[in-house]
Amino acid sequence: MGRWAQRSRGGGGISTPIEMIDVSIQGSGQDAIFVDYSGGVNANVFDPADFSSSPSGAVGVAVSQNSIRQLRVDLDMTALGDTDFTYSGTLPSIVHPQTIAY
Repeated sequence: MGRWAQRSRGGGGISTPIEMIDVSIQGSGQDAIFVDYSGGVNANVFDPADFSSSPSGAVGVAVSQNSIRQLRVDLDMTALGDTDFTYSGTLPSIVHPQTIAY
């Protein structure tokens, strides 16, 4: 008997959604939140208003790119003393909604 070639095919699976993995705050007054992601992100596709900090209620007013996996989110007021940062947008490749403690 002959031997059948064994070959596997890859790809076609469901991709893993990108999630926030770390958040840090810098500044006082209008603060900047630095958000690290588990994969590459593009600041241009995010709506700043989809980011918020609590319990202050500070909301994002601008999103910019720091690195391929890090965004800077500028807030409308101080978030010093806050404990949670939330992304509530609906981008298909990003975990949503998602809240991370900092």
